[in-house]
Amino acid sequence: MSWARESQGYKQLDAAEACNGSPKLCHLPLNRVTLAGHHNAEAYHLMYNNVRVACAIDYHKHDIVGALQKGLRFFDLDTGMMNASGGSSGDLIIRNCHGRAVGRTLVEILRDLRLWLQVPTNRREVVSLSFNEAIPVDNSQQQKEAMLLAMLPLVEEQLSNYMLRPGDRPLDGGWPTLGWMVESNKRVLVLWGSVLWSTMNELDQKDPARNFRGRHFGLEDDWSSTWRGKYGTWSVEELKGYLVTYCEKSASKQQLIVAEAYLANLNRGQAAQQRCNDGLAAEVNPEMLADDHPAESPLLEMQRRCWAKQRHISFVVMDFSEQYGNHLESVAFYMNEQNFVRYGWVGGVAVLGKTLFGRITSGPLNTASVLDGDRQRTEELSEDEFHRLLVALADGGLDEERLSIDSVQHSTTRTKVFFSISAPKDHDLDSWPNQDILAKMKAQVVEGLQGGIHVILSDCGDPGHPKDGLREPDPTWGFLEGAVVSFSCQFGFELQGDSRRSCGPDGIYTGVQPTCWLEGGQLWDHVDVWVKVMAGLSIVALIACCALTVHALRGNG
Repeated sequence: MSWARESQGYKQLDAAEACNGSPKLCHLPLNRVTLAGHHNAEAYHLMYNNVRVACAIDYHKHDIVGALQKGLRFFDLDTGMMNASGGSSGDLIIRNCHGRAVGRTLVEILRDLRLWLQVPTNRREVVSLSFNEAIPVDNSQQQKEAMLLAMLPLVEEQLSNYMLRPGDRPLDGGWPTLGWMVESNKRVLVLWGSVLWSTMNELDQKDPARNFRGRHFGLEDDWSSTWRGKYGTWSVEELKGYLVTYCEKSASKQQLIVAEAYLANLNRGQAAQQRCNDGLAAEVNPEMLADDHPAESPLLEMQRRCWAKQRHISFVVMDFSEQYGNHLESVAFYMNEQNFVRYGWVGGVAVLGKTLFGRITSGPLNTASVLDGDRQRTEELSEDEFHRLLVALADGGLDEERLSIDSVQHSTTRTKVFFSISAPKDHDLDSWPNQDILAKMKAQVVEGLQGGIHVILSDCGDPGHPKDGLREPDPTWGFLEGAVVSFSCQFGFELQGDSRRSCGPDGIYTGVQPTCWLEGGQLWDHVDVWVKVMAGLSIVALIACCALTVHALRGNG
């Protein structure tokens, strides 16, 4: 008998209603997803004393739009109050920088982000910015305040319509889901680093009516960074070992983690001066992303160990992250599949025979002890009785509200009960994980502790198809445990990643979701064209407005 396309009992997810490329993420709160991104974002084509020194000061090959097109959604932007040469005199404005090496103005970067968010195909995307490093003219409180008061209007002008505010958080103090953020068009989380956040506090104390901290988010309130000065001397193996054990050894109290998955050339001696930043990234990235076996990335081991300590990896940042093998956004996609099974729900199907019978056991799990009355045939059971039958398999440790019956199918020889196990509504980090509950239920069936249930299979659900690509369910098993789902790309595109993924016993697919690239190694970059067109139209509109104003003035003269 074929099981193909019979996983409709799994809570239905509409691929057309995806958030950040996955319908699953729409159901997760912001603090239970993992966003991939750039450390020193926009650090490309930087100028130091009006000279390009790409080898030593560039950390990426793309501006923010190029990185967004590669699937990255978190950007840690260094900013400074500087002139065009990185100095502290003359025409001072807020610029992207790395130390005294300067890049584009903050207005240009935020404008490009706003235009990208407006593109129709991007209207279900959620992005986060962090202003972690800030360089005022000097370290005086006056200059810190001057920089903050210069930055705030720029951020508000470009992003205010999209920014999530503290007042948008649920009454229980949690975080909204990505689905809520998309539907409410509050799709940008802006985080202020310690310099600017503490400056907001100083200004609020002087004038509480400003209420800066009541209208914005501070990075260090909820997030801790893995960065240490030893990043400038560590080997790749030392970095991997540090990240994997970070949540076990770190004394920081924040539940959310910024995993800084890169190394620096800071203190590596004379030899480091001969090596460019992308050369160092070429050593780090394949190891961190585990190019040969992406599911074995140390970032995934770090994720599991952080869960054991009731902590969660919120952001993962790298240098040149899109340049090497399996890209960071692919590994983050896999991490989010793990996040969903833990903090969303996992699907399963229980296969029952035509009749039920009680096992002679000393425990409470035989059929007669679970059901009310003398029910012998599965088609005689109510949905409530099926529910009690399955909940009993968790051996008394499961809140009944976490298990739901999604559908029941009867045939002449068997009954299939499709069900879902959901995380608690508060998505608590120390709750019994969904996949562990499923494993417990399956073990109980194998041991024969529940009469009439032949087997329980996981239901991985539809993994979705890559953009510009196709996915084909298993002809026998559909999307159920053991199914092998195949992926391909449309004509003119090449598949990057795994062409086949198998549904595992834990409800998670093996491998990493593939992407489709234009032949020659580039993603279809129509959005970049859109942003440039929109920016051009804005300039044309400004020129036209100025021309009309001049004409009107001449007419009045």
